[in-house]
Order: sequence, then C-alpha cells, then structure tokens
Amino acid sequence: MKNNYLFVFLMLLLTITVQANNKSNIPFNGKFIPDTIRYHGQLQNSLSSNKTTHKIEITYYNLSNKVLYKETLNNITITNGKFDIELGTGETKKKWFFKKRSLKDIFMSHDKLEMSFSIDSENYYPKVKLFPSGHSMQSSLAIAGVRNDTQLHSKGYTKVSLESATQAVILNKKKSNSRSDSYSRKSNPLTISMRGPFISKPASNMQKNIQQAFVEKEVNPPRHETLFDENGDRFGTKTVKKHDVLADSSQSFAGVGVTPSTIIDFPGMGNLNGVLPPDIEGAVGPNYYVQQVNLSTTIFNKDGTIAVAAFNTNQLWSGFGGSCEADNSGDAIALYDEQAKRWILSQFAVTTATSVCFAVSTTADPTGTYYLYELQAQRFPDYYKLGVWPAANNNAYFMTTNSGQAGQYDVYAIDRESLINGTAPRDAQFFQGYYNLLMPADSDGNPPNDNTPGYLYTFRDGGENYFTDPTPDDSLDIFEYDVDWNTPANSTLTRVQVFTPANGLADFNWTVCGFFESDCLAQPGGVNIDSGSWWPLQRLQYRNFGDKETLVGTWVVNVDPQPAKRAAPRWFELNKTTGNWTIAQQGTYSPDAENRFLPSISMDASGNIGMVYSKVSSSTFASIFYTSRGANDTPGTMRDEVELIAGAGNQTSTSNRWGDYASIEVDPSDNCTFWMTSEHIPTTGGASWSTHIGAFRLPECASVLSSTSSKDVCTITDSTSFDLTLSEGFPATTNLSVTGCPANALCDFSINPLINPAVNSSLDITNLSASSFGSSNIIVTGTDNVDNTLSSNKTFSLNIFDTAPDQPALSSPAMSSLVSATPSLNWTTPNQAQSYTVEISDDALFSNIIQNSQTSANSFTTASLPLGQCFYWRVSVNTGPKLSHFTS
Repeated sequence: MKNNYLFVFLMLLLTITVQANNKSNIPFNGKFIPDTIRYHGQLQNSLSSNKTTHKIEITYYNLSNKVLYKETLNNITITNGKFDIELGTGETKKKWFFKKRSLKDIFMSHDKLEMSFSIDSENYYPKVKLFPSGHSMQSSLAIAGVRNDTQLHSKGYTKVSLESATQAVILNKKKSNSRSDSYSRKSNPLTISMRGPFISKPASNMQKNIQQAFVEKEVNPPRHETLFDENGDRFGTKTVKKHDVLADSSQSFAGVGVTPSTIIDFPGMGNLNGVLPPDIEGAVGPNYYVQQVNLSTTIFNKDGTIAVAAFNTNQLWSGFGGSCEADNSGDAIALYDEQAKRWILSQFAVTTATSVCFAVSTTADPTGTYYLYELQAQRFPDYYKLGVWPAANNNAYFMTTNSGQAGQYDVYAIDRESLINGTAPRDAQFFQGYYNLLMPADSDGNPPNDNTPGYLYTFRDGGENYFTDPTPDDSLDIFEYDVDWNTPANSTLTRVQVFTPANGLADFNWTVCGFFESDCLAQPGGVNIDSGSWWPLQRLQYRNFGDKETLVGTWVVNVDPQPAKRAAPRWFELNKTTGNWTIAQQGTYSPDAENRFLPSISMDASGNIGMVYSKVSSSTFASIFYTSRGANDTPGTMRDEVELIAGAGNQTSTSNRWGDYASIEVDPSDNCTFWMTSEHIPTTGGASWSTHIGAFRLPECASVLSSTSSKDVCTITDSTSFDLTLSEGFPATTNLSVTGCPANALCDFSINPLINPAVNSSLDITNLSASSFGSSNIIVTGTDNVDNTLSSNKTFSLNIFDTAPDQPALSSPAMSSLVSATPSLNWTTPNQAQSYTVEISDDALFSNIIQNSQTSANSFTTASLPLGQCFYWRVSVNTGPKLSHFTS
C-alpha cells in the first residue's frame, strides 16, 4: 500500500514537472521581476479606532480567484484614511512540507494578480488589480509560455521598476459600495493632493540649450506594456479587417477645393537633446508661438523670430525642488488658455517619480514667470493628454494617461481656477481602469455654457480582446466628466454615447501593423518607422457656436486589410444642439497609395477644418503635409494637400519611433488662422530629426474680432464701447446684431451694416446710469447679407458697478504674527468687489513687490517665502479705477 502511494505521488510529481517544462522553452531570467512594490491605499472614511498603528493583512489571488499568497504588515500608520506600504515585505506563514515562498516567487509565475485587504481583522472591498511593472516583456511572454521574442516593443523592457501598474481604489467595509465594472457611470473619484504653487523665474532668463549628440536610445525609461494576448499574438492583428470605404471618397473628391499656401513658415527646434521621438507640441496666443519637443521649449514671436531661445523644459521648475526640478523627462504638452489668457506648459517627471509638472503663466506673456505645480500620478502617466475646460461649474484642466497596461487608462480633473490664480489647488480627482486612452476636449473660442461637463472620447475595435470592455462592432465612445470641487464624491465620469455602424459610424481598421508595433511604415531606405495607429491623437477640439456644440478629432487607421499597409487619418465632426451628439461628418483621408499618419486637426470659427500630418512611402521621404476643407464642402471630404516641408533623408535608428504626435491650433486673435508643427528629416541619420512651423488661413473664414473682450465700468461714467473688426471671410455687406445688452442700457453700432472694404465698427453701450450692479455677457453677431449661414459671434463681458466698493478687511494672518513659508491670506468679501489683486513685498512701502496675483476668491496661498524675514501684504479691489489698499 505504501509503495502504491509512493507510485501515485511520483507520477503526480512527474506530471507537474512535464507540464511545467511544456509550458515554455524560453530562457527566463528572474532579474526582470521586482522583489517588492510600493502601494498607496485610500479608505472611504478615516478609521474611527484610537489605535496609532494598524495590522494590514493582504491576500493575493490569480484571476480565477485562487489564493496564491498571504502576508501581514504590522504597525502601519493610517492618516486621514490613507496609508503607504511595501508589498512583499510582510510576515507569512510557512507550511510544514513546503519551502517558504516570497511575493517575488508569485510574480515569477503570474504577471496579473488581484489582492484584497483586511485592516485590524475587518475586510475591505473591492479587490485591487496588480500588474507588476517590473516584469519585462521577455518575462511576461515566458510566464505565458509563448516564444515571441522577435516582436518585442522597441522600448526593450529590460529594466526592473519599483513602480507598479496598480488599480487605485477607495476601500470600503461594505461590498455594496465597491465600484461597478460598468462604464456607464462612475462616481466617487479618488483624490490626490498637488504640490504648489511656486513662482518661477522668467522664461526669458532660462539658460540656452547646447546641442547634444544622439545616442541610440529613447528618451524615457522602459515600462511594462501589454502588447500580446495569451496566445502570443500581437493585439490588433487578429480581428477581421475590411477595406475602409471612406478612403474611396477622399480619392473621388481629391482636389475639389484649394488648400491655401502658408502665410508664414519657419524652422522649429531640432534634436538638441539627442533623443527620439520628438513629441512635437505647439500653442499659439495673441503675440507668440510656443513650441515644445520632448525635452526643450522655445518661444517664438509670430514673425518667426526667437523671443526665448531653446531651453531644457525642467528649468521652469528650478527652485521648486523634487522630481519636476530634477527630471527632464519630456512628453510635453503646451496649450493656450484663451479665456484666462494664460499659457500651460507641462511635461512629466518619471526618472525619480511618476509626476506630471504644470507651469501656468502668471500673465499673458509666456516669456515671463509661471505658477508651478506638481501632480504625482498613481502610476506611470505615459502619453498624457490635456484639455482646457473653462465651464463655470465644471472648471478644470482634464488630463488622461496610459499606465502601460490594457484596461488601465486613467482620467484626471485638475483645479483650473487655482492654477490660474496661483493659489494652493484643491485635490485633483481621478478615475481609473478604462479600456483605451480617452482624449479630453480642449475648448477654443466661446467658452462652454456654465454647466457643460467636460467631454472625452475614445474608440474600440470590434472583436478585439485588447479592450477590457469588448464590443462586437467598431465603436466611437463619448464620455462626460462632471466635476464637483466642493464635494468630490459627487463627481461622475459617464459614458453617455456609443456610435457603432448601426448608428452611422463607418467601420475602421485599428492599427496598421499591430498594437505598438513600431517596425511598420517603409521609408525610401533604412528602417521602417511607426504609424502611431493605436490611440486618439491630440487634440479633441471643442467649439461652442451658440446654436450648436462641435467636437473634431482624429486618429490613424489602416485603409486595407492586413498584411496590406496604408496608414491614413480617420477624422470626424460631431454636433449637438440639444440631447445627443450626432455624426455631422467623418472621413478617411487617403487620396493615393502613400501613408499619411500622426495627424492633428482643428476647426476655425466659421466651421472650416485644417489638418496636419506626416506622409511617407518607399519612394517619399517622411515629410510634413496639411489639408483643409470649407464648411460648405461636401461632407466627409478634404481638399488638396500642401507640402509644408519635404523630408530629405531617412531616420536610421532601430528604435523606429516617429513623432508620437503633431499639433495644429487656431489663433485666438482671429479664430481663423491655423498654426501647425510636426517632424521631418533634413539629412539621413540615427535621429537627425528637425521640426517646422507654419500658418495658413482659409479665405472664407468669417470672424468678428476685437482688441478687448471684457470691461469693468462704473454707472457714473454712463457709457463704454468695444471696438469691432471683421475678418476677410465676410465678402460684401455684413449685418451686425447684438444680444444680452444690460437691462435699461442701450446698445448700438457706430456703423451698421458694414460694406466691404469697410471692416471696422464699434459696439457703443450707453445709458449705463440707469443700469444696476452685475455682470452681462453681450454677444455681437456678424451675418453676411446674402448667405446667412456665413456668420460669427463675439462675446463680450461687461461688469457694471453702481456704488463704490466696500473696503476689504484683512482677517488673517494677524499683524506681526508668525506664519509658515506658504501662509494662507484671508479677507472679508466687500460689496461690489468681483476680483482682487494680492501683492506681497519685503518693505512697508511696497517698493519691491516679490509676489502678485489676481484672484476672484477671498483667500490666497502664497508661493514659498524665505524663512526668518518680515513681509507685508495688501489686497486691491479690481473695480475700474478704484483700488483699496490694506497692509498687514
């Protein structure tokens, strides 16, 4: 009998050994696996216990809910419901007949786990997903038992990282309060504090960059990304592909209209830092164009001359400390906040942390100083994207990120009001665990209505198992982020619409060569370059036309089924009047057999569209092209294309990376001129890339312009006026009309109608003495006398004051009190005051003002002040010519 037991045991052991050996014949190196991983926990509520430290028990499961490992961590501090622990360092129980295992042993056989928490013997929900980012792509494939080492992602995946791709959840004692897996509506976001403000030195004082030689490298350290399914097949290569019928329209209608030549074009930055890809970004304001590439920033005058020479972007955070000052990691995004007249320059810092760094200009001058902030993301914030959303009751900068794992895309709301005012921001709010990168809407022209939520979009490929919320049909998905800054638990992120072929979306082929396959598009010689055909591309542009809202966006598709390769921009325009969004038009721009990729798209104030992109083939060096369409052109079509600058060589780096993104923006000065930038190769080399900047304008763009968009007036003055200018898009007689005139006031025009070539008039507002205190939004509309669809709105803000403002009383800190290095300054809210100027000086006469800021709140948190000194502060009510100064 004993021999029979022994025989069965030996057979079982042999079976297990054979199965293990059959699983994989890939050499496996444990150095790619992390020993421990940091985890930041957050509870729904603070613990009511009086204990100073707590016991946390963690149970690890495979995805089939089998318990794999347990550990206990003692003496853990939990403050305000938050704790930080090191997974893999706890106590474990050893089974008498088994060798004691470590968490690393579990990682050696599982690259996806779940874990549950028990705190002081009470269970918390839900389970938390864990994707150890220290796994290299080599080890991930080995664990899966798949040999696929010829298709590794170009980033390499050979480094161990202490960071983890971890689902950040709010833990609760009740199962019913755990998050739903549905994407229809998520509420109760997580929150994370931001560091700042701190005031930078002027950008004009930054140290100029010195050219560095290229080393065969990519700019950011390797990160773990999910590229292959459980069978070792690259995502995006196994679903059924169809010919893109929208591409046929672009061939049929090619050349039906003329895309204008550039008004101006000039060279942008080259590869000063010796890295790739360039990650090209640009933003345009009234007087400047700011360009950012992966590690550098240059500020141009709009005539192409340089206002501030190229400097390492992290210099903006000099003196701020931490990773934003220490790391120059790149992935920069630059935006101009049209309503606030501020510049947002940003990049991430991921060498020593997982942070995104924000610099918001203190004035409309980008060469001046900036308010500095840092958001430390829960996990690696790769390929983050930003959108300005100036809705009064959803006031935010929205940010989305890619953590590097399937189903682990994140969405953040950031306190725009505080970043603009240079005050301590409210905690950022974020939702996690989305199935593809979401692109946030970025507002141009008239702001969204007060209660309009932030819009975002993404897409899914029908039948593709990369997407953790799979769909049998191709889809384009619209989300709304409704922010409650006062009660974050009320904030929601909701998928409100899904477009499929059943309701008008044209089928598309996701990815040209496979998800994140960089060895893709042929050049005339050398290596292939990547297509960027996996995520939505910057920007999703939003416009509020008054009678309708619009969204325009673009990404890259494959025109023909694989293995054929023809990259092309898929683009769309969505409209909404009331209720749901509708597809106004969609297109795939592919007028011939060459590859067009990495596009960016925008719409001007008259509904015309401009799009910039790269073009390459086996006979054409990668070059920058752009195209356009008029608002009245055949829906879904673009006009002929224009070459911005021709490539003159090949990129030979085996990294294969190209561009990552491009940028096209609309000039806020006229809301007509498109400004664009992208990459080209002037001479063959490993990464001899350069960039180019250009601007063009469609002649049919009609816009009402003014040098001033807001005024503060006292009723005693009785009148005021706004200057008006019509752009060239109004061809003949233009009728002017006005809505929103203040009660009892009179609004009229100095000249109406305007008959070409006359283009100047003024809006004259009189009888203000009969009006009362308050704010008014006045809308001037210019309409062509023949074609009433040719019209444009200009919104003016008029703040009326009918009595002298009361004096603000400074409440804290008290006179002669000792304060921290970043004191909070507070004052009463005086009658008739709408905004304030806060000034700080080191002398009582305010002859040397070291900090100043505008705010609409009745409090202000200073940037860091030197310790051991005496400072003075005063508050001015911004009400026309009257200023009330008080010093503490």
